[in-house]
Amino acid sequence: MADFTKFGGTTPRVVIYKSESHKLHQAFLVKASVNIYAGNPVAITPEGTIELLTKDNEANYLGIAVTDNNNPAYKASANAGPVEVTVAVQGFMIINAISEAPLNAGPVEIGAGMDATNHFTKFKTSTQASAATSPVNFISLTKASAKDELIQVLCK
Repeated sequence: MADFTKFGGTTPRVVIYKSESHKLHQAFLVKASVNIYAGNPVAITPEGTIELLTKDNEANYLGIAVTDNNNPAYKASANAGPVEVTVAVQGFMIINAISEAPLNAGPVEIGAGMDATNHFTKFKTSTQASAATSPVNFISLTKASAKDELIQVLCK
């Protein structure tokens, strides 16, 4: 039998948070006073919650709600936390990244280089004038209140 302790080294950390190209689902909190039903297209708000998709927030489109917040799979509780809605996101991977500056959840673009460890790509708020003329390739799922914060980015 081979002695596997003689080869290799420590496995490096991986920056991929979640990946499953045929069915990527993610749970999100719902914006206050919004009712989401299964089958509704949803968008991410600057705070990182979800709301119904409209013409005004089309650049922040995430995907289709699989569950709803009116009849949730798990009720809100002290142990489980607030109600979350599962969304089948339009993307193929969620990665961990670093904020180049404070940013809101929503469209982002690759910033200047990597973090100090050369492990995480830096992202900044998207400067695209219109998502209709130029597709959005990355959406931050988390809000960063300062530079060099860990964020989750949906890759489309």
